[in-house]
Amino acid sequence: MGVGRFAVIVEILAAFVGDRIQLLRAVGGALAGVVAGCASVPEPYGGGRPLPPPPSIVAKRAPDAERSRPGTVIPAGAWKLTAQDAKPPQPAAPAVPSVLGPEDAVRFALENNPGLAAIREQRGFARGAVVIARTYPFNPVFQLFEMGVSGPQSSGITNHAFTEATMRLDLEIRGQGKHRRAAAQAVVTRTEWDIATQELLVSVAANRAFNSVVYRRRKLDVLEDTVKFNEDVVAQVKKLADLGRLRSADLIVARTELDAARAALGQGKTALAFARSDLRRQFGTLDDSFDVKGELDLPVPTTDFEAYAKAALEERPDLQSRRLMVAEAQARLRLQVADRYGNPSIGPAFELNETKDSFMGVWLFTPIPVLNTRRGEIMQAEAMVARAQAD
Repeated sequence: MGVGRFAVIVEILAAFVGDRIQLLRAVGGALAGVVAGCASVPEPYGGGRPLPPPPSIVAKRAPDAERSRPGTVIPAGAWKLTAQDAKPPQPAAPAVPSVLGPEDAVRFALENNPGLAAIREQRGFARGAVVIARTYPFNPVFQLFEMGVSGPQSSGITNHAFTEATMRLDLEIRGQGKHRRAAAQAVVTRTEWDIATQELLVSVAANRAFNSVVYRRRKLDVLEDTVKFNEDVVAQVKKLADLGRLRSADLIVARTELDAARAALGQGKTALAFARSDLRRQFGTLDDSFDVKGELDLPVPTTDFEAYAKAALEERPDLQSRRLMVAEAQARLRLQVADRYGNPSIGPAFELNETKDSFMGVWLFTPIPVLNTRRGEIMQAEAMVARAQAD
């Protein structure tokens, strides 16, 4: 009887252990797959790419004769990943007018130059700084202390929940907000002048690139006329050489001049291609179907030099930007000086003790500027002012 019971117990344990072994094998297989996936080499590009097709739609491995060819994808119910799907969406290229004058070239560059468009986005950052400066930098702080009260009966405890509540807010009492807003406004104005500076640089670069294209086009016309002239010379010299009026050496010299002119023509075409590429870069486009029209002969300036110097000191956008940098640095220096002693905190306070006596008053917290008066920060702000003035 004991042996029979022992055999039943053994069978139950074997079944129990067998189930656990199968479960452990399943869990181990799953963990192995996870670990294998984690240990695989990460893909260098991880953003915005569609997921690969499921294994069920990928064709089997190609035979040995076609190992160099990529595997095919079963078209039934399957999608295909094309190179166009993997690329991020690109903005539409601007349409270039068919014929451009100098003013048209500068205007088109100011409207479509990608670098200038990126710099103009700094306006949003500067406007955000103004919003930050106008927003009060501190939030009220609420504190609640709730404690249980216990003691002997002789203590006269009538309230077993001691409550203390305080609320306080940091105050700026030295005009820090005014200096902060002044610095933010200086940043906004300086940003506008910085954008104007970049617009001026793009205008000058576009004008130079346009003039370079006009010059290279005119020079290429001269080189083409030179090649035609040398071809006519070679033809005339050949006729005269055939008639015996000129020597064969003269024909060789003429053909040498023609070869040199043709070589210069190739260099001229290359220079024109580089000039047009530079102009397209200023335009921010790959469209090369436009033509240019303009003159290289410009009138000599007759205005006095002092008038130009005065206008430059008053109107140059980069100089105006540097002046606004000085104003911004001075405003930040005043803010640092005003904020050197810290800010006091004040607010209401309420307390309910164990005998249900209530207390109401004011909570005041203020730093004592003894160990740190922010002298180092003030020195750095003064150095920034001096640097801005030197710039």
